[in-house]
Amino acid sequence: KDGGRARLVSAIRAAEEGDLGKLIQCRSNPDKRLALDTATRFTNQGLILQVLWWMRETMRHDRFMCELAMRPKATLVYVDYLKDTKRWDLLERFLVEIRQTELGLWGFDKQLQRNDTVTELAFVKVRQATQASDPGAQLSALKDAYDFISAVPANMIWESSGLADMSQVCKDWQELLIRQVEIERADLNLSLLQTQTAATDLSNISAEVKTSIWQKFPRTCVIGVPVLELLQYLALYHGAEPENSVASPKGLRKALSSISDKMFWFAAYTSLARRGAWEAIKGFTEASTLLTSNKKYTCAIGWRPLINLLFEFGDLERNPALRSLAIHFAQQMENRLEAYDLCVNKELWEAALQCCVDAKDEDRLMELRISVSKSIHQDKNKYLQQIDDVYSDTRIKWHSELETMGPPKTVFGSTKLATGVTKTSGLLKTVTGYNYLSKMAKKAVGNRSVNTSMNSSMNASHNQSMNTSRTSNVFGGGRIGLTEDD
Repeated sequence: KDGGRARLVSAIRAAEEGDLGKLIQCRSNPDKRLALDTATRFTNQGLILQVLWWMRETMRHDRFMCELAMRPKATLVYVDYLKDTKRWDLLERFLVEIRQTELGLWGFDKQLQRNDTVTELAFVKVRQATQASDPGAQLSALKDAYDFISAVPANMIWESSGLADMSQVCKDWQELLIRQVEIERADLNLSLLQTQTAATDLSNISAEVKTSIWQKFPRTCVIGVPVLELLQYLALYHGAEPENSVASPKGLRKALSSISDKMFWFAAYTSLARRGAWEAIKGFTEASTLLTSNKKYTCAIGWRPLINLLFEFGDLERNPALRSLAIHFAQQMENRLEAYDLCVNKELWEAALQCCVDAKDEDRLMELRISVSKSIHQDKNKYLQQIDDVYSDTRIKWHSELETMGPPKTVFGSTKLATGVTKTSGLLKTVTGYNYLSKMAKKAVGNRSVNTSMNSSMNASHNQSMNTSRTSNVFGGGRIGLTEDD
């Protein structure tokens, strides 16, 4: 027995070097099983394939499938080989046979299964749907894949297989393709009819003619397009369709679980941007609060994608109103450093300057000046002057200055007494603090006239500061304004 094992090991090593002569001389089934077990201990997949081919040629087919089903590593190597050689029909037959062999050996007990053939077989069926040449064949392949996955008992599905997600994908894919076929058939006829009617109707040629949506935005075939692209198509051509219509964007959103709120609103904003409905877009971002008349701004897709849409479909160079709208959107971004990077990239210099002030970032202000000086914008000198004015404004405290100053203190040098003190244009004033300051002045001077003079001076300074609005902007006005700061 040991001599036979040594002979077999020698044959395996020779096969690994390309000499199959000694391996072929091993004819008994125990030798073949031992050869396969020995080969699977190696990482050389080519050697495992050599042993499998030799066993396939020299063993009964049912015996070969049984030996293979009990060795998951060898089965996986053979499956990868069929995938690499693109033998898809043979791969499907092989997986079906392995599955039937496992059911014959262990029944429907998932704990005894060694190969996740169900998942592999589902992947093969889904792949057939992707390779179908026409919508009819694709729908047939998707139905076959969905029915196969749905028929698998729950106790036979491995937890990490992902079959539940694959089943949902097949279901949504069928729904999407069915809608695409119906929409294409209806819209093709409708667009041809409206285009021909517009070309032959010359009765109102001197009047202002409303251009058909199909003429303004020529359509393309929607069969096979991704979900987002179809959603954008429906939002553009069928935005007002009722939800029960096959062409309704709301209906598609309800039918497909993969459509998120952000995807839906991105399609809606894209449609409005293509139409140039910028006021409608701005209206969607506005919401009135219940307690005040102030408007709250929010965007379902985020401000950065919305600004990108504005630059993609709008002409900001010729339309100053669109540039102002882009600046308005940039001012709503909570992350001011992210907003700064976006504004510099889009050359929204005034908004980028406001971001520097909001973030109190002196370094980025210098970077901004360099970027503006290298640009070819026609108002470059104006923006450079504005940057210089902001930098020279002593009322703005940058991070470097705030770190040097340390924590705020009262006039008496105590940080604790600073609690509750309101800053108003350079004056510290609370009721208790003001009275305490008067008492300290009386005690130090001991003269009522001196105290009166001191109070008069402070009241004058306070009145002068109140005349200057706290919210008056030094430059432009941003998300929180560029205001006076102590």
